[in-house]
Amino acid sequence: MASVSYNTTIERLEKHYRACACRSGTPFFGERIHRDGSGHLTDESKSISRTHFQHDRDKILYSPSFRRLNLKTQIFPENTSDHLRTRLLHTLEVAQISRHMARQLQLNEDLVDAIALGHDVGHTPFAHSGERALHRYLRRKGIDGFKHNWQSLRVVDKLECAYPENPGLNLTRAVRIGILKHTSLQYRGAPSIETCTCDMKGELEKGFDPESKSTDLIEVQLVNLADEFAQVVHDLEDAVVSKSLALEEIQRNPESFPILKLCLRKLEKSKLNWRTLRAEDPEERVLLLARLRSELIFQLTVDTIRTSRPLIEDWERVNFGRRSQPPIKLFNRFVKSGGEFPPLIRLDKLVKPFREFKEWLHHRVVQSERVSRMDGKADYIIHRILDLYLEKPLQVHNLVLERYKLARKLERNIDIRQWKKDEIAQLGVDPLFIRSAVDYIAGMTDRYATREYDQLFSAYPRADL
Repeated sequence: MASVSYNTTIERLEKHYRACACRSGTPFFGERIHRDGSGHLTDESKSISRTHFQHDRDKILYSPSFRRLNLKTQIFPENTSDHLRTRLLHTLEVAQISRHMARQLQLNEDLVDAIALGHDVGHTPFAHSGERALHRYLRRKGIDGFKHNWQSLRVVDKLECAYPENPGLNLTRAVRIGILKHTSLQYRGAPSIETCTCDMKGELEKGFDPESKSTDLIEVQLVNLADEFAQVVHDLEDAVVSKSLALEEIQRNPESFPILKLCLRKLEKSKLNWRTLRAEDPEERVLLLARLRSELIFQLTVDTIRTSRPLIEDWERVNFGRRSQPPIKLFNRFVKSGGEFPPLIRLDKLVKPFREFKEWLHHRVVQSERVSRMDGKADYIIHRILDLYLEKPLQVHNLVLERYKLARKLERNIDIRQWKKDEIAQLGVDPLFIRSAVDYIAGMTDRYATREYDQLFSAYPRADL
């Protein structure tokens, strides 16, 4: 619970945010899982130097899980080109778009920054191909499945090791809610295969209901949409860089891409004659792609800001009452009353062309031969590694055994490698051991997963681990 002096400081640091922006000092959203172990909130003079949300952002930024995003695939394999997006670059772009829109809408920039930086830390190697491979594997064994947003929550709550007294990063509830709700909570499909909470639903504390609209913070909605914007923009650019899409196709037939046609028309007004740029010339191709990317981000964010601002202001006027009170009191009163946050962050004029272009990119890029072939590779490598881990548990890395001991609440000095053969064999069917092995594989980079496969199955492995 935040102290009085802390709340007083927060009122000063966050006074420029609108009343319905989430506050660091709210007793619900500003709370951490563990009261102790919150870290360096004050400087040497004991004065408060950071809000809780700023502190959360920094903890995520310096975590190993965040660093590993640099070697995880976004769409195309990270080792095939120096100019294709990795999961880390995607994350930074989501953070940039989120901060910009939050600033324009007077929402909590620190909160959206922390959510954006942490939203993908649970992603697997080999992009969504790896995610689906782990989910299918677990469901076939009758175990709660896998989805990267639930795994991201698992990473920041349980798997990261930042403090001696408690597991995880001990983030505030608002950031954890944002990480979990930046995308859908489950897969679309038959109920028998869609379960996918990464064994985390039972771990949620009382009052944290991910299904409730009372946790649909406006900042959470904003990061959700910014994530979609970033995906579409870098899918377009990566498609051109990977030669899955030629810029000449857009130049010749802009009518087929209404949202890009709008961007090209705006570029003409800025005296860029895109029709005469030669896409086969490297410098002119880079220029056209850069201007097209920039204009697309601009148009999407401007439409969102223009649409969302009056919606927020009208809703705020009705639900937050007297402006004479400090904003933090208004926000806390709203939260305490069980208030719900309706959908307030949205596109208007560009919603249809954006959805159409997103669907077109999915068919053209995500379902392309090159990406589809990676699906098979991810499925094969991940399943073979998991099969071996479960068949021969002693071949797992020590970290898996240590996490299993924590999950089983075994004494730290117990050496599982000294157990009897029949006891070790039972590990392969123990759901806690399987989840520990999945956690380890999910944390791998593409490069590490490939090397691990090579180490386990090649007679002459290329590199030791």
